[in-house]
Amino acid sequence: MTNKENFEIIYKEYAQAIGKLCLSYTIDRDNAEDLIQETFITAWKKLDSFRYNAKLSTWI
Repeated sequence: MTNKENFEIIYKEYAQAIGKLCLSYTIDRDNAEDLIQETFITAWKKLDSFRYNAKLSTWI
């Protein structure tokens, strides 16, 4: 599986939970959307550094 395919799976699995968390921090939908985007951009850039010694949800 490619990094892109892995990332798509990760996004589908965790986007809703990350969205709820970000919204709880900001209480502003636009700011929460920015945080979600930044979270997944960072996850994409660092995907190769995940070493499976923690839960993926914790790593994100």
